[in-house]
Amino acid sequence: MQENVVYDFSLFEPKEDKEEERRQQEEELRAAQAAAAQKEAEKPKTRAASVLRPAVAIKWTALALAVALALSAVMLCNVKLTKLNDQISKAQTQLTAAQGEEVRLNMQLESRSTLSAVEAYAEQKLGLAKSTDSQVTYIHLDDTDKVEVTPQKENIFTHLVNFILEYL
Repeated sequence: MQENVVYDFSLFEPKEDKEEERRQQEEELRAAQAAAAQKEAEKPKTRAASVLRPAVAIKWTALALAVALALSAVMLCNVKLTKLNDQISKAQTQLTAAQGEEVRLNMQLESRSTLSAVEAYAEQKLGLAKSTDSQVTYIHLDDTDKVEVTPQKENIFTHLVNFILEYL
């Protein structure tokens, strides 16, 4: 009886030999990878990669510049807004003070222009006195009212125009 049987005698070999072979294979693989990496490093860089990198750098620089300009504009607007708010606050303070002064001056004017104050000023400063009954003279007129109409003087032209208008 002949059979085609294959036996794996490596199962019966000591384990140390297998581990050594595995380590050797790993070292050979690492060496091959290192050689491939070195070959890649030695290759001259392609022109497309060198052109692409400055373009990206320019884009990022332009973006950073735009952001910086926008922030500067916002800061400038805030500074101007703060200055305007300060001016408004000062103007409102001045307005309030002026309104208070107006009230004070109006009250002072009213106190000076009362009837008794005017009479006192007229008597003391101007030397005036109140009138007496002996100084009053009454004038009597006729009881009837009269109206007199004066004749209008017409020249020849107005007379002629009136004449023509009567017949039209």
